[in-house]
Amino acid sequence: MKEEGLSLRDRALMMILGVVVLYVAAGLAWIMSVQHKWTVSLKKYRDTVKKYDRENDLIAQTDRWNMEYISEKEKMPMFPEGEDVDTHWMNLMDNLATTNYIAITRRQYGKEVSKGDVFELPVEVSGWEGSLEGLVKFLWDVQSNEQSMMDISAITMRPSQKKGFLKGTFTLTCAYMRGDVQQDGDEEEPSGEQQPGDSAAPATAAEDMGTDEGEPAQEPSEPAGGEGQSIEKAADTAAEK
Repeated sequence: MKEEGLSLRDRALMMILGVVVLYVAAGLAWIMSVQHKWTVSLKKYRDTVKKYDRENDLIAQTDRWNMEYISEKEKMPMFPEGEDVDTHWMNLMDNLATTNYIAITRRQYGKEVSKGDVFELPVEVSGWEGSLEGLVKFLWDVQSNEQSMMDISAITMRPSQKKGFLKGTFTLTCAYMRGDVQQDGDEEEPSGEQQPGDSAAPATAAEDMGTDEGEPAQEPSEPAGGEGQSIEKAADTAAEK
């Protein structure tokens, strides 16, 4: 039996069809790759535009941010360079805790961290105990204290052995600045100018005479007419004798 085979023409058509399929597959792969790159590039472009617009908005609000910085800077405590501040902050924290009936059993301050003009001192409290109401009031006092700038983070709590009490841990971050601090008792240097009301003006001749300032002193009045005539008559009588 004679084997049937493909003719040369059929083989050529199949080869051409295979080449076309390969080209189509390669084209689709290239188009998908280009589309993916285009999508990624478009996303990067849009993100860059948003970042650019946001930075322009921040630059336009420079005066506002400077005013807010100055306002916050005035509220921030100031300490001299090199002065230990751990005792100050821990005493302040203890006073606020005692006021709100929060017992702090274990605490330890960390290393001072410099962030530009601002310094931060972390205080790790590994043991506190109190009621939920006292804790809320304590947190409020810490956040709203006008004489300091403190923040509490990483707070944990769990039921205590005492009924109605909680216990746990938290981290107190204290922010402040360092620089020249003017003491309250420092007196200002006296100026050379005389301030109004500081000293009395020298007495004038008018005041010595008992008259008002600016009025001329009155001349002494002559003796009365009767006295003058009596003296003249006495002199004439003595002359005749």
